[in-house]
Amino acid sequence: MPMVPAMQVLTLYGAIRAIGATTGPVFQGVGKPSILTKLAVIQLVMMIVIIYPLTNKFGIFGTAVAIVLPNLITQIIAGIKVLTIIKCDGYQFIRPLLFPFISISIVILSLYIFISIQRNINITIFIILIFLSGLTYLGMSYLFKKTFDYDIVKMLSKLLR
Repeated sequence: MPMVPAMQVLTLYGAIRAIGATTGPVFQGVGKPSILTKLAVIQLVMMIVIIYPLTNKFGIFGTAVAIVLPNLITQIIAGIKVLTIIKCDGYQFIRPLLFPFISISIVILSLYIFISIQRNINITIFIILIFLSGLTYLGMSYLFKKTFDYDIVKMLSKLLR
Protein backbone atom coordinates (compact mmCIF):
# COMPACT_ATOMS: atom_id res chain seq x y z
CA MET A 1 0.00 0.00 0.00
CA PRO A 2 2.01 2.99 -1.22
CA MET A 3 -0.35 5.52 0.34
CA VAL A 4 0.51 4.56 3.93
CA PRO A 5 3.97 6.18 4.02
CA ALA A 6 2.55 9.21 2.20
CA MET A 7 -0.19 9.56 4.81
CA GLN A 8 2.38 9.26 7.58
CA VAL A 9 4.33 12.15 6.06
CA LEU A 10 1.12 14.16 5.67
CA THR A 11 0.38 13.73 9.38
CA LEU A 12 3.56 15.73 9.95
CA TYR A 13 2.06 18.39 7.73
CA GLY A 14 -0.96 18.54 10.02
CA ALA A 15 1.22 18.87 13.11
CA ILE A 16 3.32 21.58 11.49
CA ARG A 17 0.21 23.49 10.45
CA ALA A 18 -1.31 23.18 13.92
CA ILE A 19 1.76 24.67 15.57
CA GLY A 20 2.37 27.21 12.81
CA ALA A 21 -1.23 28.41 12.55
CA THR A 22 -0.63 30.94 15.30
CA THR A 23 1.98 32.90 13.34
CA GLY A 24 -0.47 34.42 10.85
CA PRO A 25 -2.54 36.32 13.42
CA VAL A 26 0.66 37.63 15.04
CA PHE A 27 1.87 39.10 11.74
CA GLN A 28 -1.54 40.62 11.06
CA GLY A 29 -1.81 41.92 14.61
CA VAL A 30 1.46 43.84 14.40
CA GLY A 31 0.61 45.23 10.97
CA LYS A 32 2.95 43.05 8.90
CA PRO A 33 0.68 40.84 6.77
CA SER A 34 3.18 41.15 3.91
CA ILE A 35 5.38 38.62 5.73
CA LEU A 36 2.65 36.00 5.19
CA THR A 37 2.57 36.81 1.48
CA LYS A 38 6.35 36.53 1.15
CA LEU A 39 6.39 33.24 3.01
CA ALA A 40 3.59 31.86 0.83
CA VAL A 41 5.52 32.81 -2.31
CA ILE A 42 8.69 31.17 -0.95
CA GLN A 43 6.70 28.03 -0.10
CA LEU A 44 5.09 27.94 -3.56
CA VAL A 45 8.42 28.37 -5.37
CA MET A 46 10.05 25.61 -3.30
CA MET A 47 7.08 23.34 -3.98
CA ILE A 48 7.19 24.04 -7.74
CA VAL A 49 10.91 23.26 -7.84
CA ILE A 50 10.79 19.96 -5.93
CA ILE A 51 7.37 18.42 -6.60
CA TYR A 52 8.08 16.99 -10.05
CA PRO A 53 11.52 15.47 -9.30
CA LEU A 54 10.36 13.96 -6.01
CA THR A 55 7.14 12.61 -7.51
CA ASN A 56 9.04 11.20 -10.47
CA LYS A 57 11.61 9.48 -8.25
CA PHE A 58 9.47 8.39 -5.25
CA GLY A 59 5.86 8.45 -6.48
CA ILE A 60 3.11 9.50 -4.09
CA PHE A 61 5.55 9.47 -1.16
CA GLY A 62 7.70 12.02 -2.99
CA THR A 63 4.65 14.19 -3.58
CA ALA A 64 3.87 14.12 0.14
CA VAL A 65 7.44 15.09 0.98
CA ALA A 66 7.27 17.89 -1.62
CA ILE A 67 4.22 19.27 0.20
CA VAL A 68 5.60 18.94 3.73
CA LEU A 69 9.21 20.10 3.25
CA PRO A 70 8.48 23.64 1.97
CA ASN A 71 5.82 24.03 4.65
CA LEU A 72 8.28 23.00 7.36
CA ILE A 73 10.92 25.44 6.12
CA THR A 74 8.51 28.38 5.89
CA GLN A 75 7.02 27.59 9.31
CA ILE A 76 10.51 27.63 10.83
CA ILE A 77 11.17 31.00 9.22
CA ALA A 78 7.79 32.30 10.42
CA GLY A 79 8.49 31.03 13.93
CA ILE A 80 11.84 32.80 14.04
CA LYS A 81 10.21 36.03 12.85
CA VAL A 82 7.47 35.74 15.47
CA LEU A 83 10.06 35.19 18.20
CA THR A 84 11.79 38.37 17.04
CA ILE A 85 8.52 40.32 17.03
CA ILE A 86 7.43 39.21 20.51
CA LYS A 87 11.00 39.41 21.85
CA CYS A 88 11.01 35.86 23.13
CA ASP A 89 14.02 33.61 23.22
CA GLY A 90 13.84 30.20 21.56
CA TYR A 91 14.08 28.19 24.77
CA GLN A 92 11.16 30.06 26.35
CA PHE A 93 9.11 29.25 23.26
CA ILE A 94 10.10 25.59 22.96
CA ARG A 95 10.12 24.66 26.68
CA PRO A 96 6.32 24.18 27.00
CA LEU A 97 6.40 21.88 23.95
CA LEU A 98 9.63 20.05 24.70
CA PHE A 99 8.64 17.79 27.60
CA PRO A 100 5.28 16.71 26.13
CA PHE A 101 7.09 16.00 22.83
CA ILE A 102 9.68 13.86 24.62
CA SER A 103 6.94 12.05 26.56
CA ILE A 104 4.87 11.23 23.50
CA SER A 105 8.01 10.19 21.60
CA ILE A 106 8.80 7.67 24.33
CA VAL A 107 5.22 6.38 24.21
CA ILE A 108 5.41 5.99 20.42
CA LEU A 109 8.80 4.27 20.64
CA SER A 110 7.57 1.82 23.27
CA LEU A 111 4.46 1.07 21.17
CA TYR A 112 6.62 0.54 18.10
CA ILE A 113 8.90 -1.87 19.94
CA PHE A 114 5.95 -3.81 21.41
CA ILE A 115 4.14 -4.04 18.08
CA SER A 116 7.30 -5.18 16.27
CA ILE A 117 7.71 -7.97 18.84
CA GLN A 118 4.01 -8.91 19.17
CA ARG A 119 2.57 -9.23 15.66
CA ASN A 120 -0.83 -10.66 16.60
CA ILE A 121 -2.81 -7.85 18.23
CA ASN A 122 -6.45 -8.37 19.11
CA ILE A 123 -8.92 -5.99 20.74
CA THR A 124 -7.87 -6.97 24.28
CA ILE A 125 -4.21 -6.25 23.62
CA PHE A 126 -5.19 -3.03 21.85
CA ILE A 127 -7.11 -1.80 24.91
CA ILE A 128 -4.23 -2.78 27.18
CA LEU A 129 -1.84 -0.86 24.91
CA ILE A 130 -4.01 2.25 25.15
CA PHE A 131 -4.04 1.97 28.95
CA LEU A 132 -0.27 1.37 29.14
CA SER A 133 0.39 4.26 26.77
CA GLY A 134 -1.55 6.59 29.06
CA LEU A 135 0.34 5.31 32.08
CA THR A 136 3.67 5.75 30.29
CA TYR A 137 2.80 9.33 29.36
CA LEU A 138 1.67 10.13 32.92
CA GLY A 139 4.80 8.47 34.29
CA MET A 140 7.00 10.59 32.03
CA SER A 141 5.10 13.71 33.10
CA TYR A 142 5.66 12.81 36.75
CA LEU A 143 9.36 12.17 36.09
CA PHE A 144 9.72 15.55 34.38
CA LYS A 145 7.90 17.23 37.27
CA LYS A 146 10.28 15.73 39.82
CA THR A 147 13.47 16.08 37.77
CA PHE A 148 13.02 19.39 35.93
CA ASP A 149 10.26 21.08 37.98
CA TYR A 150 8.00 20.93 34.92
CA ASP A 151 4.47 20.81 36.30
CA ILE A 152 2.06 20.47 33.39
CA VAL A 153 -1.00 20.64 35.67
CA LYS A 154 0.15 23.96 37.17
CA MET A 155 0.96 25.30 33.68
CA LEU A 156 -2.45 24.31 32.30
CA SER A 157 -4.32 25.76 35.28
CA LYS A 158 -2.39 29.04 34.84
CA LEU A 159 -3.32 29.12 31.16
CA LEU A 160 -7.00 28.45 31.88
CA ARG A 161 -7.32 31.27 34.42
